[in-house]
Amino acid sequence: MFRVRTILLVGFCLASTLVQAKVKPQKFTLSSPSIKPNSTLSQAQVYNDSGCSGQNQSPALRWTPGPKGTKSYAITVHDPNGRGPIFWHWIAYNIPANVTELVANAGKADDTLLDDLAGEATGDPTSDPAGDTTDAYVNGDISDTATEDTTAVGSSDTLLPPGTVQGSNSYGDDFFDGACPPKNKPHRYIFTVYALKVEKIDDPGSESPEDLIAIIEKNALKHTGFLAKYRR
Repeated sequence: MFRVRTILLVGFCLASTLVQAKVKPQKFTLSSPSIKPNSTLSQAQVYNDSGCSGQNQSPALRWTPGPKGTKSYAITVHDPNGRGPIFWHWIAYNIPANVTELVANAGKADDTLLDDLAGEATGDPTSDPAGDTTDAYVNGDISDTATEDTTAVGSSDTLLPPGTVQGSNSYGDDFFDGACPPKNKPHRYIFTVYALKVEKIDDPGSESPEDLIAIIEKNALKHTGFLAKYRR
């Protein structure tokens, strides 16, 4: 009888341990199949103007589910060495809570917007869009780990999840723009995912990316990311 009770007690303890291990929260992380942390960006993520000749494509991104209470996500890419305190390359928000990845080039402009931009005069090709300044900001502990929307969300020419909005970046574009630092000056690029406590962030009615970022950070439950580098 004692032996039977011992076996039952051991079995119960083992089952309890397995259940606890099963429900243990997964660490919130962001990764890319094409960019390893602290590696160098490829030409795919380099700007295609102002003296740079890359493909200007956002990389594929994957993240683990956010903490309890996550109702949506936001993705940002910024250069802490860029012109001003921060140079924002990409801001995408209102990503549904059931989405945990973006495909490569999801941050592209829609076809209609690209046609409009093609008809506009370009800036001085000898000037660099991202200047050089003191590193004044790194968003969160990376080591551990908007204007009116013109993207045709949900249309056939977008690769973003339905409902996702792209905000204005430091180039003044509401889509992904790649790296283009001054020559011989390596810059860092921080990719971040925010788990948000709200399903939707409304357009702040400002062309300043900082205003949108402030709203995202105010509603963030947690954020995580990784860093990459580029030099030309």
